[in-house]
Amino acid sequence: MKRWLCALLALALCLFAAGCVQPPVEGPAPAKEPARPAPEKTDDPLLLAMEAELTGARPGDVRIDPPGEFQRVRMSRALVEGIANLLTVSPFERVEMRSIEGEEDLGYQQVSVLGGGKVCSLELFLCGESHELYPGKTVLWLQVGDETGQYLFGGEVYDGIARLVGKNTLPDAVSLEGEYLPLDSPDPGSQDLYPRELLQLGGVLLVRYEDADGKALFEAFDTSSGEALYDFSPEAGIDRMERTSFNGWDYRLVQDNGVVSYRSASDPEKSEEYRLPLELWRRMSGERPGGYDLDPASGAAACADGEGVWLAGPGGTVRRALSSDSLAEALGDRYPANAPEDFPQPRYTEPRLHGGGRLLTAVASIPGAQSDYAALAVCDLAAGTVGYYRNFGAMRSGTAYPDDMTVVMRSDTVDTVLDLSTGETRESPVMLDRGVRELFTADYENYLSVRTSRADDGQNLVELTAYGEDKPLFTAAGGQFYVAGVTPDYALCRYRDGQQAGTLLLRWNRAGALTLHSLLAGETERAGAAPIDAYGTGESVAVLARAADGSWFVESFDAKTGRSFGDGIRLDRETRPVALAPVYDRAGYDYRLLTSGSVLYGKFGQRLPVEEYALPDRIATALLPDDGSFDLSGETIAYAADDGIWTARADGTGEQLRLPNREIGQRTDNIPARYAFPRLMGGGRFLVGMQAILGGETFYCGFTVLDLVTGEKTEVFDPDGYFPGGVLYPNDYTVGLRQGETVDYYSLPDLRRTAGPGEPYPSEAYRFA
Repeated sequence: MKRWLCALLALALCLFAAGCVQPPVEGPAPAKEPARPAPEKTDDPLLLAMEAELTGARPGDVRIDPPGEFQRVRMSRALVEGIANLLTVSPFERVEMRSIEGEEDLGYQQVSVLGGGKVCSLELFLCGESHELYPGKTVLWLQVGDETGQYLFGGEVYDGIARLVGKNTLPDAVSLEGEYLPLDSPDPGSQDLYPRELLQLGGVLLVRYEDADGKALFEAFDTSSGEALYDFSPEAGIDRMERTSFNGWDYRLVQDNGVVSYRSASDPEKSEEYRLPLELWRRMSGERPGGYDLDPASGAAACADGEGVWLAGPGGTVRRALSSDSLAEALGDRYPANAPEDFPQPRYTEPRLHGGGRLLTAVASIPGAQSDYAALAVCDLAAGTVGYYRNFGAMRSGTAYPDDMTVVMRSDTVDTVLDLSTGETRESPVMLDRGVRELFTADYENYLSVRTSRADDGQNLVELTAYGEDKPLFTAAGGQFYVAGVTPDYALCRYRDGQQAGTLLLRWNRAGALTLHSLLAGETERAGAAPIDAYGTGESVAVLARAADGSWFVESFDAKTGRSFGDGIRLDRETRPVALAPVYDRAGYDYRLLTSGSVLYGKFGQRLPVEEYALPDRIATALLPDDGSFDLSGETIAYAADDGIWTARADGTGEQLRLPNREIGQRTDNIPARYAFPRLMGGGRFLVGMQAILGGETFYCGFTVLDLVTGEKTEVFDPDGYFPGGVLYPNDYTVGLRQGETVDYYSLPDLRRTAGPGEPYPSEAYRFA
């Protein structure tokens, strides 16, 4: 063997030496290998549409499922383009749509676009060699907008995408930025132990955790140090815990065994218990119990079942205070007329006693219906009268009880606060945004804004911002992070990643946040006023409010200090205000007040109106009776009439029907739709008309945009998913449609859907008169 290796080495040396002394051989250079032609791109329109959506989106708006838990895919333009390219140059066969989810021997990968102009979702399946139909193949299920398709690629396509994703996969660790206190919380990594309620009681934060079986665990923390003070776990299940001042106790636990336990945050060993009367407890133990309440000070107790709400007095006498038999009639248009026999019957739930047992409230609900919470019944037990509050939306989010004489009725778009002592209501609009939710404090005066978004590289971000502040006071990046609840001063948050899990306490209301109600307090003229709308710039804010006597006034304040600028003015009785809005079309003004027939321009610190525009009489009489039926931009007005949306010059001349109702006709389930609520945007170049279905409640099925210069029309239309009662205009080039708890934003003029209101579209100073 050694001789063979030596000979081979000697031969190599000889050849090398010979090469060193031999002259170069003359002759033609060897021919180069011809370059391989670039793969030909497909002409399939759906695949090309997919490529356009993927490559046109911000990389952070593209979501790719990571290979494992607590991992994330680092997004980049190169990664997105690599996936799109692989799918548009690889050989494929378009096949009939067939679901293969749930079958054995499958690999799976999903890619979706969160922002952008259309819904774009890719689901890739790698079929094993034993697959009955597609052995060793990659199956692509694709949706772009309303179009769908199924494609068959070679297995190498799935492997190629998996390699691209794998190279960009990294651990998804939590990073926390801001001041907070870590809490010694019970098993913070457990997904079966969830914080359900919390109360701030002096310097003690009391948290009720609940496991998967409904078992409650209470833990108290020192808010100054984060130290765990004590914990306890009652045997009975807990329906709710509430603040109280009865007999000097701090809070009470309403238990599912008919016992209410009054307790102190400073001494967990002491308690005082009261039991529901036996006759009421029997009704609670029957079919369809709807909750109970008791007031030991007056000796009254109440419970709800399928028959109504039953009341027990101090002497033990039980009577039915509210009957479910007449509830359908009392609900009016909240309950469908001529409902079939199998339609769910309305019932009462959540009985509450108020004012020392003088008042009784109960929620009127329709089990299983979309508007589950249909109305709130208020019964004056002394006078024997019953009233219903129905005009506050669907109340899908339920009710809250900040104190003994206040009820908050929560809907998708507004919180209606009812003062039981006066019967008056005020509204707190819920500022809904894609990826933004507001967590209100127990008194519904302050709120913490929680915004979720994605960085350009795809990392999840959560930002917490206090009311009235511009900059986030706390940011969490990566992993899992959520706010479990808020109190007037604190937020309880939980986080988790592959290496750590914890609970933290964040003091968010450090200086006592200003609220619209606190701005309006303190002066006799404003006493009892309810804020209706507001517009601010960060430094200053103008507030539209309704005084206790029913009149309207506008006043502006310093947003940082709450100091009034002294420009408050009451509006004429004939003036019906609609909304406060920004000014895009003329310089020198800070805001404008839209009314039912005029526009009042204002400046912070000066009384309205600095300038006023009134609709010409002939146009004012042609308006639809809806608030917000006209708009003004520059020298152009747009208004909604019986036959559609018109434009005219500001003096009323040059009228043109721009968006006729006949264009949309019978759009949805044979219910007539029409144009309404016009808006002039983009410096007056674009006319936006909502496609509206108007009845007891306003629904939008979309909107149309008309370029007043070119005449081009585009629209957003969804025949199945209405946009109930909400349209936003965060800037002069963005329209937001509220749907449930999210808002879809569309930018003008291309109507691409964006993840948020974004920046104004770069204007070229178009002006249309």
